[in-house]
Order: sequence, then structure tokens, then C-alpha cells
Amino acid sequence: MKILMCPPTYFDVNYSINPWMTRKRAVKQHIAKTQWQSLMNLIVSLGAEVELMQPQKNLPDMVFTANAGLIYKNQVIISDFKYPERQGESQVFKEWFAANHFDVIDAIDTFEGAGDGLFVDSKLVLGSGFRSQADINQWITKMWSINPIAVELINPYFYHLDTCFCPINETKALWFPPAFSNESQKKLKASFELIDVTEHDANLFACNAVVIDDHIILSSGCHDTATTLEKIGFETHFCETSEFILSGGSCKCLTLRLDC
Repeated sequence: MKILMCPPTYFDVNYSINPWMTRKRAVKQHIAKTQWQSLMNLIVSLGAEVELMQPQKNLPDMVFTANAGLIYKNQVIISDFKYPERQGESQVFKEWFAANHFDVIDAIDTFEGAGDGLFVDSKLVLGSGFRSQADINQWITKMWSINPIAVELINPYFYHLDTCFCPINETKALWFPPAFSNESQKKLKASFELIDVTEHDANLFACNAVVIDDHIILSSGCHDTATTLEKIGFETHFCETSEFILSGGSCKCLTLRLDC
């Protein structure tokens, strides 16, 4: 497994584009760097290979590589970010993927990559409502001959799909039901064996987990979720991500799987 990460050299919360970014407390840069390094070290210790991007001074959210794009085989749809504060990331990500021999595709509408697009074996779940536009679904269907499961996000604190839904194998997924519309809940229930996450753990980004085979990396404090996962055979690991939660992201947001 190969995972793309970007060091938090310039990570900060200088603006507010989601409800977590209140700016009530400044990011502690040295702690953020330690937390990021601990996550990377844990990922490597579990057998994954990490590729690193060069951080850019005026793009503090580049650290959240999950939003770089959506990968399918050797193709990548480069994200077209909703907010101007992140739009400069698209060209940087595009250049990295081209240099690393991916077939690069520009999104035709607002779309935020693996933040709102998650593959579960051969199924693709696409989220919309706050960042990515629902119109992108039909375009992806035609391009990749995939019929995605389109879901609507309704809670602004869970503005990306990967903050409230996490596939853990080919059939099972963690989820936080109140983040989805009623119709979307029905779709997901019909497609997967779902494991409910408590509100407490959801607000600690339990669904923003990194899955490496039977190992699941969770944000620190998600004890109920860890207990549930361990009962069904997974080994869980905690990683402190408090500084990144100030920006509305955690473990999964800081990673992008390259070998999908």
C-alpha cells in the first residue's frame, strides 16, 4: 500500500471554511509536526509505504492530501476546490501526479477528491452537499463506467464524506448516521454492513480513520469505536490529531492512498 502525505511545515488556521475552524485557539506548530510525524511513523510501521509532497508556503491545508484528487487505477481526477483559499492546491497536486506518471483529469465541477469519494472494493460512494457538487456523479459514471452510490451530507460539521463514513473492508463501514439525509441513509444501509459511531466519537473524527489491512488508526479518544472494532477482529491504534482537528481534519484527511 502506498500513501501520499505532505509535511505540515506551513500548516495553520488562517481562515475559516468549516465550523471547526473557529480560530479560538492558535495551532501549536511544534505539536502539529509531532502529531503528523507520529501518524506517518505508525503508518510505515504497519507496512505501508509513504510518498511525500513538498509543502507550499501559502497553502496551509495542503497537509490534507486526501483532498488532492480521486484515484482509480492509474487515473486521478484533480480536485476543484470550492473555496478560494484552497484553490491554489489544485495546480500543485496536478504537477505532482503528472510527474509521478498518473493520467491526470481535471474535474468539470467543484469536487474535493477522496474527501468526498471513497471506493469500497468495486463500489464508489460519492458525497455532496457542502463541498463537491452532485453533478459530478454523472460525469464520473460515464468516464469510469462506474455507477456510484450518491449520498447527501446534511451536517456542516461533517462536510466531507470521509468525516462521517469509513470503509473498513469490502463489506463493512463505520458511519455517523445523522450526517446523512434520510434517503442517503437508506442507500448506505442497503449497500453495506454499517457500524454506528457515537456522537462523542464522531466529533473526535472516528470515521476519519486510516485502514491498513486489519489495522485501523483512530483519532485519540475514540474508545467506543475501538472497542467495537476489536470485537470484530480489527487491531486499533490511536493517534493524537488535536491540532489538525482545529482545521476540521484528522488521520484520514492527512493521507491519500495511491494504489486504488
